[in-house]
Amino acid sequence: MPQGKVLGGGSILNAMCWNRGGQDDYNAWADLGNPGWDWEGMLPYFIKSETYTPVYSADIAREYSVNYNPAVHGRTGPVQVSYPKYFYPQSTNLFAALNYLGVPTEFDPNDGSSAGAAFVPTDLDPNNQTRSDARRTYFDPYVRRDNFHVITGQHVTRLLIDGIGTNFVVSNPTPGGNEYGNGMNGETSNSGFGFGPQGSTPALDNTSTARFLRRQDPASSNLRITGVEFAANASDTRRTINATREIIVAAGALHSAQLLQLSGIGPADLLESYDIPLALNLPGVGNNLQDHCLVGTFYPYNNDSYPSPSELTTNATYNAEAEAEYYARKTGELST
Repeated sequence: MPQGKVLGGGSILNAMCWNRGGQDDYNAWADLGNPGWDWEGMLPYFIKSETYTPVYSADIAREYSVNYNPAVHGRTGPVQVSYPKYFYPQSTNLFAALNYLGVPTEFDPNDGSSAGAAFVPTDLDPNNQTRSDARRTYFDPYVRRDNFHVITGQHVTRLLIDGIGTNFVVSNPTPGGNEYGNGMNGETSNSGFGFGPQGSTPALDNTSTARFLRRQDPASSNLRITGVEFAANASDTRRTINATREIIVAAGALHSAQLLQLSGIGPADLLESYDIPLALNLPGVGNNLQDHCLVGTFYPYNNDSYPSPSELTTNATYNAEAEAEYYARKTGELST
C-alpha cells in the first residue's frame, strides 16, 4: 500500500481529492458515545482548515455542474482548495449518462450529502496550480519556531506508559530487521503486529457495544503516557523522549492503531499472544477500519477529437506540448 513516508505524509502523493464524508457517518460517531464528533460538531473544523476558491469560470461551472454552498466552505484556512484549469470535455458525457441512469448530479460534494455524481475540488493552489500538501500548509510556515522540532528518519516504536514495563517485542534491537523499524526480521510487512493476513486483529463479537464507553471507565482514567520510544530502524538502539504536557498520536489510520497496540493498548488476547504488556484492554483498537471505495473505469477512445489522459505517457509530442502549456500558463492537462 503506497504511503507517504516523507514530510507531508500521504498528502505528498495522494490524488488530491478534497471530499468530506456523509453527515450520517459523522452522526453515527456521536450516537456511539462521542459527543461533538457529529456533522455539526465537525463542520466548523472542516471550514477552518480550508481556503476555498470556486471554479475559475462561470461557463465551466455551468457546463460541468460545479456548484458550491458558501456556508460549508472556509476562506482563511491553511489548505488551498480549488479546481484545475482544465476539464476533460468527455466528462460531460459521463455526467449525462449517469443522469440518464437515474444518478443525480450533486450540488456540492462537501455539504455532507455525499450521494450523486460530482466534481470534487482538490487541494490545489489556484494561484500557481501546485499541490497544497500538509508540508506546505502546516510545516513550512512554522519551521522557524523555537518550540517546533521535527526529527526525520526515525520510527516511533511505542508509547511510554507509567507502570508498564519494556515491550521486548519492539524495544530490543533486532539484527536483520527491516529499514522501517516495524518488524522482527527482514520482511517489510506488518504481519507480525496484527496487520497482516497471519496476524490480523480478531473481529469484535456482537456484544462489544460497550467498548465505545470504555474511554469513560474510571479504571482507565489513571493511564498516563509519559513519552515515546523511537529508532531509525529495527536493528538500531532505541531512544526515548519524555513529555511534560501532552502527546498526540497522529500516525494515520493504519499506524495509529498499530502504535497503540505495540504500546499495550488494544485487544488483550491479541497483545498477550505477542507478549506485549497490557496497559488497557480496548478491543476496538485495530478493528472496524473503513476506507473509501475507488472504482477506476478504463475505456478505449474511438474519437480522436477527445483528448486522452493516456497520451501524456504514450505520445511524446502531446506530453511536451502539455508541459510547455503548464510551465508557461499553469493551464492544460498537467494542471489536473
